[in-house]
Amino acid sequence: MKNKKSTIIVALILSFLLAYYVPELEESSIKEFVTLELKEGSLTKTGAVFIFSNKTNDAFSYGEGFELEYKRDNFWVSLDSINDLGFSCMLYVLKGNESKEIVVNWEWYYGELESGEYRLVKSANKTKKNGTNTIKLDVRVELIID
Repeated sequence: MKNKKSTIIVALILSFLLAYYVPELEESSIKEFVTLELKEGSLTKTGAVFIFSNKTNDAFSYGEGFELEYKRDNFWVSLDSINDLGFSCMLYVLKGNESKEIVVNWEWYYGELESGEYRLVKSANKTKKNGTNTIKLDVRVELIID
């Protein structure tokens, strides 16, 4: 009987440890595995197609929102919008080991871009296994408009 109680206690402790203390990827290392790339040949002065890739086993959620920045004096600066930035509240899921094409048209928000260096910033979120925190990840891709 004593052996059975000990076995049950050990099993409960191991279950607890596996459920709450299995290490997750740190936010800094996640950035290496969740990426945003420009689809070749898709860039125009009014939009582009991007490939959003998740090379982890975890799902990330994201919306339609994005921000454009431009490079001025070797610093990235937020581009002022010509209209209010208002995006639909759709939530998308990028499953583990999945890639999706995302079409972005920034003409309404920023107009036709002039020549220069730009960067698109898109956010993705992942809820940690313990459910208490969310990792917010800003994924960036640089663009050169000729």
